Amino acid sequence: SALFLEGTSLSRDAPAECGSEPWEVQLVRDIFIALFSSLVVWMPIIGAIKVHRTELAFMKDEATRKAKLRRKLLVDCACVLFFSAFIVFCIILVLSFLANTRPQDADHWLVAAVSLFLRAWLLVPLTIAVLWRVLICLVARLGVSGQAGEALNSINLAHSVSEKDKHVLMDAA
Repeated sequence: SALFLEGTSLSRDAPAECGSEPWEVQLVRDIFIALFSSLVVWMPIIGAIKVHRTELAFMKDEATRKAKLRRKLLVDCACVLFFSAFIVFCIILVLSFLANTRPQDADHWLVAAVSLFLRAWLLVPLTIAVLWRVLICLVARLGVSGQAGEALNSINLAHSVSEKDKHVLMDAA
């Protein structure tokens, strides 16, 4: 998003009267920037998935198998190099953006980055974990037959045993 915010943020040397836009325009622009930058970031990932996709097939010929494994290794190395360069490019872009903007714009970007980090690394995983636990409890109470039911019941049983062990250890202390 630093690339797109460069067009809307002001230089450190800009006069104070510059950049007075209504808050509605800024809000719409921020939403557009967030959506567009998310799509732009996903493009290399989708490309790598398409390039990296391989079909599993049995090969009787040892030379063919080794050639296929060599090609897969080269594709893996190319993906690692590309994404390493991509990360370095993103870091340099963000640092150059933050170095050349007013403190207010840098603060605005920092708030957006922190909120994105909290959503992606805290809120979404926590929500998934809670929903998964609720699903397991519902399946354990309602009962599901077959292999899926056995697997979910064993997960619930393992969690119940670990909870009992926790209480025993806490009582012993």
